[in-house]
Amino acid sequence: MLPGDQDEVQFRYDDSLDVIAVHLMGGGSSARCCSASSPTRRSTPSGPTACFSAAGAELLGKQLLAVGVTLVYSFVVSLLLAKVIDVTLGLRVPPDEEAEGLDVSQHSETAYSVEIGTGRVA
Repeated sequence: MLPGDQDEVQFRYDDSLDVIAVHLMGGGSSARCCSASSPTRRSTPSGPTACFSAAGAELLGKQLLAVGVTLVYSFVVSLLLAKVIDVTLGLRVPPDEEAEGLDVSQHSETAYSVEIGTGRVA
């Protein structure tokens, strides 16, 4: 289970592709770790300086800014696209089609054909 998976239950959102857990949690933590694990440009006689030096803190700030800008940009573009789709096509299907299931109502597909009463897959 990925770190973002527990948030799905707590915040009640559906993320069937684990986009939040993989891209937000994994990408954000990786960006922060890059600044912690990369040597700075300055070197001492014993080798590159430690990652949490002043230059490492500067890199961490740049990485956090980049993550923040990416989050804001992604949110704004996604919101605009969702609004355009909602105005033109609509985002929701009618309640009866949603209750039936989108695989059947929208795609005419069934994953399994189950015989009623027997529980056997036909």
